[in-house]
Amino acid sequence: MTELKKDFDCNFQIELVDELPFGPHAYCYPGAVEGAVVDGVAVLITPTDAKIGAWLGTFAKGHLSLRAGSQVGICPDKKSFYVISRGESYLVESRCPENWSQLSIQPVMGVVAIPNKNILLFYSADRILAWGENGLLWKTDSISFDGIKILNIDSTSVTVEVWDAPTRASVTAIVDLESGSTTGATGPRSLKAAPNE
Repeated sequence: MTELKKDFDCNFQIELVDELPFGPHAYCYPGAVEGAVVDGVAVLITPTDAKIGAWLGTFAKGHLSLRAGSQVGICPDKKSFYVISRGESYLVESRCPENWSQLSIQPVMGVVAIPNKNILLFYSADRILAWGENGLLWKTDSISFDGIKILNIDSTSVTVEVWDAPTRASVTAIVDLESGSTTGATGPRSLKAAPNE
């Protein structure tokens, strides 16, 4: 079941589509191939402040994890949206369907919005990526051997539960919201935040 989240204001309408409608221009992803559809998450986009009319986007499912879910939501820049289709990630500008990208983590296992900070947190099985109004803010290196659970978010940090394989136990880690630096966990790699990519 795909969830639609509207945590940020936006200048377009977005709807989940169960049956593909006739009429709107269609694009399939990856590739933004015009006039094509693909099996996966489908959304109908109607920009409200541009000459472009309504268009349909279909987004291919990921195949790396059967546990990965699907979610659609608004990005902090208010003109773009994200689609997670069974773990595969897509970010698309509503007024320009050809302007799209994918995140550098996969599969995406969950998304959490922090509206008062204009941040989206995307997380995979081993790292977290922060996305802001102007794009990538930071990405942690591997902080878990298998799985991240977000426990709490406050004004400066995110508390997460991660899996530590050497001790065969879940441990708590703190991720700084400003920099992505992480303390309190032992992942497969260094816990220092990776440079912006």
